Order: sequence, then C-alpha cells, then structure tokens
Amino acid sequence: MRHVMGRHRRPDLSHISMRLDHRAACLAAPTKATQGGKVGWWVNLSTMEAGRRIAVPLLTYDYHAKRPGRVTNGVQINLNREGCLTFGVVTDMGEACAKSRADYDGHGVLALDFGLSTLFATSEGQLLGQGWLKRLRRYDALLTMIATSQQRAGKKPRDSKRYRALVEDVRGFLRTEVARVLNRLVAQGRLKELVLERLDFRNPDLSRRLNAILRNCGRSVIQSKLADLEQRFGITSTEVNPAYSSQTCNACGYVDARNRRSQSRFQCLWCGHTKHADLNAAPNIGGRRALPIGSVFQRKDAFLAEVVRAIGERRVRALRAGRTGIRGAPADPRQTNPHFGGAPLAVVRSSERREAPVKSGMTQALAA
Repeated sequence: MRHVMGRHRRPDLSHISMRLDHRAACLAAPTKATQGGKVGWWVNLSTMEAGRRIAVPLLTYDYHAKRPGRVTNGVQINLNREGCLTFGVVTDMGEACAKSRADYDGHGVLALDFGLSTLFATSEGQLLGQGWLKRLRRYDALLTMIATSQQRAGKKPRDSKRYRALVEDVRGFLRTEVARVLNRLVAQGRLKELVLERLDFRNPDLSRRLNAILRNCGRSVIQSKLADLEQRFGITSTEVNPAYSSQTCNACGYVDARNRRSQSRFQCLWCGHTKHADLNAAPNIGGRRALPIGSVFQRKDAFLAEVVRAIGERRVRALRAGRTGIRGAPADPRQTNPHFGGAPLAVVRSSERREAPVKSGMTQALAA
C-alpha cells in the first residue's frame, strides 16, 4: 500500500487557515492606542487561564477600509512560510456580492490566451500586460544573484531574508497584475463568460527557479481571481485544452509547428494567414469551447489525431503563385509536416482539374 500512496497526491492540511469566532477571539474597535490611526482593530484572544487575554493590534490599509461588506466578529489566523502568524478580519460579502451580481449586465464570451511574454491576448485583438516579462526578468536576475551568493557561502537561498522578501514580492506582483488586467476586461467588455486554456506557467527565457515559483503560485492566483469574479458579477469561466493552439491557424485550422515563426509572429503555411502569434491563438481557445473534441483531460496525441484526420481530407488548391504544385499552387505542406507522418492526404487528380474556358470570337477580336 505504501508504494501506491507514494504515486498519488495525498491531502495536505498544513496550509489550512484557522478561523476563530467570538468564543475564542473578540474583535473590538480601537479607543486609545491607535498608533497614529494605523490600528483598525484589536483582537482579544482567550487563553487557558481564566480572566487572562492576549490583545493583538491589527493594522488597517486603504483597500480593506474601502472594501464593501459587513465586518463579522471573527478572525482568521495564518502561518506563513517564515513561521510568523498573521491575523485577518473576516468580512461577510454575501449581501454586497448579491447586489453587484444583480446590477451587472453581462453578455458575450471572451477567450484569453495566457503567456509569459504577454500576460493575456484576447479573442477581440487586445494584448494586455505586454511589459511584465521585463519585470519578471529583473526579478529573475536578482533571485539568481542572491541564490548564487548563498550557495557559495554553503547556505540555502531560503536562509536569506532578502531572498524570501523578493519571492513574496514576485507573488504580490503576480496577484496585482492578474487582478488589474481582469478587472479592466470586466469594466470594458461587460463579459458573461471567460474561456481560458489550461494554464502552464513556464517560459524558456526564465530560470528554473523563477519558473517553479510562478508555477507554484500562478495557477492558484488566477483561479482565485476567477472565483472572485464569479461571486461578485456572476462571470463564469471555462477551461479548454490548449494542445497545439499556438500552432493552429485560426483562419483555416491548419496545424504545423513551422507556422509559429517566432515568439510573436505567426504565418500559416497552408493559407498564408499572418498575425501576431498570441492574437492568433486566442480565437483558437474560444473556438474549442463548442468543439466535441478537446476536453481538458484529453491527451495531446489523441487531440492531434482528430485534427490531423480532418485536415488530411482536404484537397490542395491554388493559393499563391511562385510555388511548385498544380497550376501554381504551393507544395502541400502536409508532406513535410511530422504531425501528418503516414496520414492519408487528399490530392487533386488530373481528371479533376478545371479546363480554361474557350474565348468567343468577339472576345478574341477585342483581345487582338
């Protein structure tokens, strides 16, 4: 049984936050000791000794002060990675969220293509968060420098207080940037549904260290923000399979790794369609929402087999001159595409070629 449990993820209860109600923690507004107005609440914690309590001041900030909702007599206690306790006031957002959902008039579906060079590309042609890869590279350089210094001294990177603070800064930047972009989309488009790919937080331009940090926290940040949008405005989100979405032309559906000419340039070898690579992938994500294939849990090879079968039945037609093929048509790119290795390809036979129409005598005279 031990080897079976070792192959599967088990429930981890170490990150569950503790919540205390009025029987163990009493929340009170400050009266005297306010530290210049910074203390917003005092928490009186009960102890095992009768009549003895521990008073903890809670600092407030503008976002929490302006946040709608009803403050309850409850406290949430968290233990962070550094072993420090943090306290938070529990706010009941039920009435505020119900009112915002009733006032929100959402309609339409928007597809998002996620990437680390551009945060989100929309199916409507928007590129959002274009400069955040530069910020991530700066974080990456600092993290690598501190980690190298720690390793030379025979220590772990997590032993450095500066390193831990920088990692928390990366997580905070990710939360802030994702919230800013999605809030902007909601304010501009009045959306009803978001369609996203199954997120993969990896970029070859970043180190393994930063990729691991983004992978560990990035997916949960976006999922928590999507859950918040659903509670506040009733905006639902659908996740689709992202397999080969960056190699697929949204104009004709042809799949080829060579279509992706660079990180930002896409040019289809079948129809010649040219577009920004991220803007080409976003409509592909939206189109898979209604496809019978492309489940999130479907394997990439099974998904590719269905796409190859459909494209393999196409017939080659003249698309642009200057290439070898039938009557100036380009050479069939499927013949050199490894995705179509051994797949039957439809071709235009000689008996199916159209003959040029014979001009009438009047037309020939005018031409002369």
